[in-house]
Amino acid sequence: MRRLLHNLPVKLLSLLIAIILWYQLREREPIVQRSLYQNLQVVGLSPHEQAVGLPQKVLLRIQGPANLIQGTHLALTAYLDLSNLPEGPFTQPVHVGLPNGLQLIQVIPAQVIGTIEKIGRRVLPVVLSSSGEWVEGLPRVVEAQGPVSLLNQAALAFAYLAPGTTSGQLIPLNSQGVPISGLKLTPNQARVTSQGVQLGLRRLPIRLTPPPPQLKVLSERVPNEVTVVGPPEVLSDLKEIPASVNYRVGTYQAPLRLQLPLGILVVGEVIGTFQVIRVH
Repeated sequence: MRRLLHNLPVKLLSLLIAIILWYQLREREPIVQRSLYQNLQVVGLSPHEQAVGLPQKVLLRIQGPANLIQGTHLALTAYLDLSNLPEGPFTQPVHVGLPNGLQLIQVIPAQVIGTIEKIGRRVLPVVLSSSGEWVEGLPRVVEAQGPVSLLNQAALAFAYLAPGTTSGQLIPLNSQGVPISGLKLTPNQARVTSQGVQLGLRRLPIRLTPPPPQLKVLSERVPNEVTVVGPPEVLSDLKEIPASVNYRVGTYQAPLRLQLPLGILVVGEVIGTFQVIRVH
């Protein structure tokens, strides 16, 4: 007890100074919260895979000293680790990396649902437009790269060129003219070589010619319709698109040869699947 009371005034003074310093530091460096959006990164995939269906950003709620948390260039990372996951659907937590001194309160969403798909390639025709007019340009076709499910939706690469411009950004569209995000086009720019008449876009049924008498089609799978572009006055007169195929014995896929009027172009390649036998 005597040792505890030894130099008691000095000890009380030291304690008081420590409390005052603690309050001063606390007032000088208040603890605050902050909410901000952060790009969501993906790690762990091979160069031949891609994750689809993911949000581009996640919302982070963090807490820490004001001098650290209010900086404009916080070293934050939000990422999904998809290492060793098979192709197909997945549900994975969002990981967050924070600088020392900061605390994560909440991440929204905390888990992400997506799909791992193989990356494929496909050639798309290019269609250009400028102020309601059709324009010719280069390239004629581009290569689209991305997840197979998105590639299967792509019908063409389109660019709108503002009046007075000679080049524009290409974007992939589906057969209904809706942009598809998640595909990379190479090249991704088109340039005008000449302008033409106004073009329209229309879907028309296909009429396939029958096989020769010595062959019989047991089964066939061909598109019911095809998308074509061309002058509106020509498109308005069309009721259907005649098509033929090189029939032969066997089970196979083959492109359809479309009989298109002058000035009419087809969007994409039209392919059918056939099972044909010889009739004796």
